[in-house]
Amino acid sequence: MKSLEPSLKDPGRKPRIWFNTNLSNTAIVIRTIRESCAPGEEFFFVGSHTSPKAPISRVADLFEAEPTGLGSSGYVQWCLDFVRRHDIDLFIPRNHVAAIAANRQLFEAEGVKLILPADAATIELIKHKAYFYEFLGAGLVPQPDYRLVGTLEAFKSAYAELSAKHQRVCYKPPVGIGGRGFKIITTGGEKLFSEWDKEQLSVDYDEAVAAFAASESFPELMMMQFVPGLERSVDCLARDGKLLGCIVRVKSADGKDELLEDNPLLVEYSRRVTAKARLNGLYNVQFLEAGGEQYLLEVNSRMSGGTHYGALSGVVYPYWAIRLALGTATESDIPTPKTGIWVDRATRQIVTRSG
Repeated sequence: MKSLEPSLKDPGRKPRIWFNTNLSNTAIVIRTIRESCAPGEEFFFVGSHTSPKAPISRVADLFEAEPTGLGSSGYVQWCLDFVRRHDIDLFIPRNHVAAIAANRQLFEAEGVKLILPADAATIELIKHKAYFYEFLGAGLVPQPDYRLVGTLEAFKSAYAELSAKHQRVCYKPPVGIGGRGFKIITTGGEKLFSEWDKEQLSVDYDEAVAAFAASESFPELMMMQFVPGLERSVDCLARDGKLLGCIVRVKSADGKDELLEDNPLLVEYSRRVTAKARLNGLYNVQFLEAGGEQYLLEVNSRMSGGTHYGALSGVVYPYWAIRLALGTATESDIPTPKTGIWVDRATRQIVTRSG
């Protein structure tokens, strides 16, 4: 068993930080962490991914391809073997994160610290958007008007109720990544397309009903009011339900730039969600705007794909998460991010905008 405090027993040793399979931006996040280090401060980054050619393989000090097909319990055992073989000090998991959280004591017994977004049960709850909305409660932060449906008759009934109150109605799977399965319901042949990739987002109501009626089983769906406004992404750092800091990002209308926005309302909403779910470490909260109201879209129990843009606020939250976990910084050391900054998404450079 490894010493619980290896860096104290060997002051010259670089702490070994492991990121397992995650989004491709993890490679950029590692670069921003290195750029944030104080003089003489160094970390040894270990990466693993199911793809041997993943971007993290080119920036990590040590990289190993992950096996596939192990299942959750098999993957946890592989991870335990990995931390022993590579003498890991701090593990920041994304792949199978709920299973790892459920077995955190096994990692801690090996002297490995973990940065986890929540306990295992909460991580699983967050995956199901409707159940998570219900857990938070309608009075905590504004939520879109929604119905969880599991039959064709419930689908029809929910559409009738929602369309009577809202201009447009949409649906999506309650468990899923990104916009997969998202559709806006239209009538009369109207078609709607994404401004980003021109993909058709709409489905005719009668065609949807016919398709669901013809299928052998009805998929569980969230029927919701369609919230058409700008999406805001809040990159958060917390400790045991206490929000330590966050950066609010909003894309420009053309999608080319992002504003690191001063938005006290969304900071407060994120604080409420964090406290209610006792969130921890690094995670992301998303909101949609409509009619002057900000609606909670979802929580991502991981660093967001745009974390590296927020780093241009002058605060790299993954860096501070690592230092907090290693005990080399306190909450009071974390600086306040700068806001009002526009970032070019393609170049990751600060740009000047007139509006």
